[in-house]
Amino acid sequence: SKNFGVKLDEKNNISTENFQTTHKKIFACGDARKGQSLVVWAIKDGIECALSLHQNLAK
Repeated sequence: SKNFGVKLDEKNNISTENFQTTHKKIFACGDARKGQSLVVWAIKDGIECALSLHQNLAK
């Protein structure tokens, strides 16, 4: 994350706002954003991240 200038939170997960990191062209979801969790939550996060990315690109 340091190579790309992406900020981490206090738990060393990638910090995001609407799945967008502090680098405007990088999005993160699932375990990278929340830490280890159940696969169903990662799938849900992935779907929501894809929608957020789509909305960002459609601007």
